[in-house]
Amino acid sequence: MFEIGAGVGLVGAVGASAAIYASVHVARRSKAARRKADAGFLPDEPIEILPAQVAMLQPLVLEGAVRPFHAEPGPILGAPPTVKVRKVVSTGKPRTVRPVAALAPDPAAPHLSDDQKAELLSLIGTMQWDRALAVVQGHASRGCPLASLAAVAESPTLERVRALPEKDGPLSLGGYRVLAALVPGNAGYAEKVAQKEGAAAGRRDTLLAALTRDEDRFDPGTVWYNHPYNPRFDDVRLPIWLYIGCKANGQPWFRLRTNWLGDMRISVQGIEAIYDGMTETLTSGAYKIDADALGWEWRDEQVDVYQIEVLRSLASAREVRLRYKGDPYFVEVELTAEEQQAIADMIELYDLMRASVPEHEPIAA
Repeated sequence: MFEIGAGVGLVGAVGASAAIYASVHVARRSKAARRKADAGFLPDEPIEILPAQVAMLQPLVLEGAVRPFHAEPGPILGAPPTVKVRKVVSTGKPRTVRPVAALAPDPAAPHLSDDQKAELLSLIGTMQWDRALAVVQGHASRGCPLASLAAVAESPTLERVRALPEKDGPLSLGGYRVLAALVPGNAGYAEKVAQKEGAAAGRRDTLLAALTRDEDRFDPGTVWYNHPYNPRFDDVRLPIWLYIGCKANGQPWFRLRTNWLGDMRISVQGIEAIYDGMTETLTSGAYKIDADALGWEWRDEQVDVYQIEVLRSLASAREVRLRYKGDPYFVEVELTAEEQQAIADMIELYDLMRASVPEHEPIAA
């Protein structure tokens, strides 16, 4: 160390400081010289770094097969963590649902003409449900929208069905089938159809068990059903005689036989039904005359829609008289309560049998 005496003065102090700085600088240079020679330092100027793709690396060669390691799941220690969800309330304006505009009808889609509407409404008004159903299916198959069909037919069909009494199950069943075809998405119509089909099946079996069953000897496969009140032979007075024929899994057909059996021939040209203050035509046309029987005339025909409705009215009327329009005079015969009941039973069975067979094929418009 250097000692600075008091007599040296300012010049001696400055010289001593310079000597101390020089000794420290020499010591730092000697330490730097003793560092390792392989230690590198980044230069002051910029350097170029090559991308990894340029490096020519040889692929690693596996000397053995790699076997996957299957680890068994370990037991869960402690209760699983609970995640707390915080409800975020929107600070903006409340979102309002915009009403969706109804789809405009396709002008290219076929629609019902006035004549087609009148035909469909006529079938509904006369409760020809099987034909009405076939017409609806026919229009739908050619591309007519069900919505336009329902707009025409749903309301009158529902009104007609609701006006039927509870005992007319087969008729209401046909009406609900039309409604279910018009509005397939209505669960109430489908439920009514299933409910009335079950009730109709039980009632049909009950009526069939009470009727007489005869197989046609000349037409194998055809079965005829007659009411027990109907006579086994033709030479018995019975003004109205209804019977039903059918084949296996086929539509039934309804037949009407009307007779005149008296003491003389009257040349019947038709029968008028008089009931509850009304007069309607039941049959029209000349009757066959048996040459061996003086007063026996008859007519056998397929029942049409109008005749079915007349017979339906006769079955529920308070009093019924049949007027035979002869030549040259008329003869009136009163219909008994037993004959009215036989008519009612046969009409009900016909409705049930017609409702149970497969539906008609769609009628192409």
